[in-house]
Amino acid sequence: IRLNYYSKFFAIFALALVSAYFVPKYSSVVFISVLGVGLWITEIIPLAVTAMLIPSLAVLTGELSAKAAFSSFGSQIIFLFMGGFFFAKSIAKHGIDKRLSYFILSRKIVRKNIEITLFLVSFLSWFMSMWVSNTATVALLLPMAMGMAHELESQFLSSEEYEKFKKRLLFLLAYSSSVGGIATPIGSPPNVIALKYLTDSGEIFSFFDWMKYALPISTIMLIGMNIILHIIF
Repeated sequence: IRLNYYSKFFAIFALALVSAYFVPKYSSVVFISVLGVGLWITEIIPLAVTAMLIPSLAVLTGELSAKAAFSSFGSQIIFLFMGGFFFAKSIAKHGIDKRLSYFILSRKIVRKNIEITLFLVSFLSWFMSMWVSNTATVALLLPMAMGMAHELESQFLSSEEYEKFKKRLLFLLAYSSSVGGIATPIGSPPNVIALKYLTDSGEIFSFFDWMKYALPISTIMLIGMNIILHIIF
């Protein structure tokens, strides 16, 4: 096992050296890039160690100054990410997400009207994904949504109608989580990256400034998506 571990490392190291040899003008950059990608893919050392190794090598090879190489680790975007993760973790720890889901999906009116059921599932997925990752949102809501669909099966006149209902339910669940993710800066990692570039270019965007533009767009997309899927199914 140790031989395999070391052989992988030296293979990646050799590949990085060979790659750098063929691009002499940017040899240092190519070497660091190939080595970093190889270590990330194989995970023969912890990912965090690889993340620290890359800027360290950039400093040692003279490609970047220490300040330029490590400045991103103190970026406000990183702390915004961390805040979002802590917020999502606290929600999950105290079961707020499950309580909200059970409260909405257990209402009698939800179980009596199919259209209301579908819209509320869509709305719940959309709202939760503003604060929690869309993957976690779908993973949480999917079992409850499918259990609810099973209870509503008797309301359909044919199996074909029931299958269409399930397809529409799953599409709404998945799409709503993606649409909701754009409404807040912490809803999706690309939002934070975009926010950083806007800030770097001189555009000052606060959390609520982002929502002022993104929330109406997200809301329109949610409504439009429900209408389109209603027409299709």
